Amino acid sequence: MRPAHSSDLRKGRISVPLGLYFVSKRLIAVLPDPYRDDIVAAVLHARAKETIYLHAFAVMPDHWHALFSLRTEEALGTRMNAICR
Repeated sequence: MRPAHSSDLRKGRISVPLGLYFVSKRLIAVLPDPYRDDIVAAVLHARAKETIYLHAFAVMPDHWHALFSLRTEEALGTRMNAICR
């Protein structure tokens, strides 16, 4: 069995302004509650800066999911990097 490679998930991916995206981001480890709050704050900050239309998101112990649309010409990867910083 071949191990999963996240780079395979990005092959052929395009970024379209106002496009609807479902993203998942794995966390390095199971995070305690205060750190999960930081993830929530980062996603809400992106919404407040009006860079995304946030439709839904969920933070799990070891990953998070979000459903959003881009509001700018910015690439999806750039927006994800900003949220994850």
